[in-house]
Amino acid sequence: GSQLVASMLERVRVSRPVTSIPSRCAPMLPDGTHIHASEMSAMWMLLPYAMTGMGEIMVFPVLSHVAYEGAPDDMKSLMQAFTLFSAGALPSAMASGVSQALSSLVPNNLNHGDLSLVYLINCGIGVVGLLLFWFVWKSAPQHLRTVQKVAESDSDDNSAERSDEGSSELSSDEHARQS
Repeated sequence: GSQLVASMLERVRVSRPVTSIPSRCAPMLPDGTHIHASEMSAMWMLLPYAMTGMGEIMVFPVLSHVAYEGAPDDMKSLMQAFTLFSAGALPSAMASGVSQALSSLVPNNLNHGDLSLVYLINCGIGVVGLLLFWFVWKSAPQHLRTVQKVAESDSDDNSAERSDEGSSELSSDEHARQS
């Protein structure tokens, strides 16, 4: 979602006129001048960044939980280490490779590039990843696909134990009254 929003924002940015103000953030051109800024505020990029952040907040705890619950007891620490690696270093390495492969679409002067297409390619990579996840998830053992149900049944067992304890306390109170 955030990459689609970024793609739309980039299309809008490119359609806006360029100002006469040189951008001190952009690299210098071969003639020694800076690239001129677009009329569109960079603050618009907060939207896709916020969407990405919210997505990561929702995904990473679940990923960690599923990996931990699915690992045998003697492999839990190794699985957590692999989960941290696959959630941190692996995406960065993949992003670096994708950036290198698409570098011709992202020149120093973004007004002459096709950054919108790069965002759409990122969306395509995300869809492929989602499909791969789905196929792996469907082929996973049943106990891994029902982690939430296991957690719910554990809490049901605990509440049943609490209600049993409560009923035994009532019986002892009733027993004391009867004596």
